Amino acid sequence: MPDRVASILADYAIEVRKLAYILPSGIGETEALRLSEEMAHDADLWLRRSPAARSHLPSVDPTP
Repeated sequence: MPDRVASILADYAIEVRKLAYILPSGIGETEALRLSEEMAHDADLWLRRSPAARSHLPSVDPTP
């Protein structure tokens, strides 16, 4: 996952968390909060890895 995609994922995690708190009658709140936590965690893991640690991972960018 490129750094830009990880940053976007982190931003969406915040939006999902906001959505969790405005769902009517709390329906799906727990699930939305859990999803938000997973998204934020995955993005954070990626962004904290050093470039050297990421270099051995397969690229997700399409090759021309």
